[in-house]
Amino acid sequence: MQNTSPIKRIVRDTRFYTIAKIVPSFLGFIAIIIYTRILSPEEYGLYILVITVVSMVVATSSEWLNKSILRYFEKLKKTGESSKFISTIFGTLFATITVSLFIWYLGVFLLKDHFNHILLVMLNFGGLMILTHGTYTFILSIKQASQKSHEYTTYSILNALIKLSIAILLISLLHFGPKGILLGMIISSGCLSIYGILTFYTKYKIKLSNFSKKLFKKFISYGFPLIGLSLASYVLSSVDRYMIKYFLDTNEVGIYSANYGLASGMIQPFLVILLLSAYPIIMETFENKGKVETSHLLNKVLSIYFIILIPVIFGMTILSKNISNIFLGQSFQSGYIILPLIALSTTLFGLTQYLYKPFEIMEKTKTLSILVFCAAIINIILNLFFIPKFGILGAAYATLISYGCYLTGTYLMSRKIFPLQLPWKTIIKSIIASVFMCLVLYLVFPTHKTINILALTLKALIGVICYSIIIFLLKEKNALFGLSYTLKRFKKCYHLKNK
Repeated sequence: MQNTSPIKRIVRDTRFYTIAKIVPSFLGFIAIIIYTRILSPEEYGLYILVITVVSMVVATSSEWLNKSILRYFEKLKKTGESSKFISTIFGTLFATITVSLFIWYLGVFLLKDHFNHILLVMLNFGGLMILTHGTYTFILSIKQASQKSHEYTTYSILNALIKLSIAILLISLLHFGPKGILLGMIISSGCLSIYGILTFYTKYKIKLSNFSKKLFKKFISYGFPLIGLSLASYVLSSVDRYMIKYFLDTNEVGIYSANYGLASGMIQPFLVILLLSAYPIIMETFENKGKVETSHLLNKVLSIYFIILIPVIFGMTILSKNISNIFLGQSFQSGYIILPLIALSTTLFGLTQYLYKPFEIMEKTKTLSILVFCAAIINIILNLFFIPKFGILGAAYATLISYGCYLTGTYLMSRKIFPLQLPWKTIIKSIIASVFMCLVLYLVFPTHKTINILALTLKALIGVICYSIIIFLLKEKNALFGLSYTLKRFKKCYHLKNK
């Protein structure tokens, strides 16, 4: 494995991570279609409010630990300390989740008079989600750090299938309403977490005696500043829901969140797939080959990122009304106007995740927390002015501007500690090809007509073909590399089949 070039290993792992994200994302689309048809905007809004605060707690209590896993797994594996590492990381997880659950249920108890019955029940379920989902993401982080992309894929697909099936059963047949979605998540992530823990216990010989105070202090030193990063990141990405609830109502929260989820759900798989496969290899490259090689690798990864994401943003902009009309229920369709803004915002946020890798590599995580905290403050201030004046569109503009500020600050600061350059030639070529793609779609297909899923698929396919033709004519080397690699894989599979 070590003799294979980093970029080829990223491409190899990307095949598994593609499946790990495409299948759950597809099921996520199915879930949105179903939920927006069997739940009212108000019920969907309640689910979003609960899941948002649960996700924030999970992120602040365990995300820093997951980052520590990705940062130090390779380093400690080389020294033969895997068992000590896993034992320490598990002990730390248990402690953080215990503290989180105590704070959660104490808060629910003290504020119970301010919640209606349905919301109170959902918040009690939220505590179970902190336990099960926190453990589940922890297990996935170990799979990713150890480059077990096939196992990561299996867990992701099973989780998506189980939670959707149970949620549909509970909502449609047993009339659980939005509580059914939370229960589906709890049961799914809970079962997979138990299986994962038992597997790790056997493989790594987890023992309390193997707990290392030295490693624990190292995790605290590296990871604790990331608590502020995680908290500020969730404020940055989620505070608009609560401000919409304050200035407007829960109904508007549901409409905004459904369209937000639709847009980010179409972008997230592309950026997460590459990040999942690249991150452990980036860390390994830094440990073994140093800054210069890592910088070259990051540049190539960013080139692939732009080649994929720029046309997706342009395509969602020209097809936004069609996408919302097809995938969301009638009650949610008015929010289609935010789709292009959220697509661009999600892409900027994803790009920032790549650009702050130098901070994680150089263990300067405090700077990251300051940057995202400033962006969160900007987001809150903008929402205070924009939501009352522009409604949910104002929230989308606030998200875009604050993410743009976060990206700019991260890029400028990262260049001071790491030799990092953006692939400007690739960006320009991708924009040119995307403009051509949109021009063809605009001229060939009337924008005012209502279309079905088959017509939308045809539009998307024609767009991909137009974009690909121009990007290859412009001789974008990273796209040519991808094509060459794909053709070699098909050729190899063909020869194997005919032996």
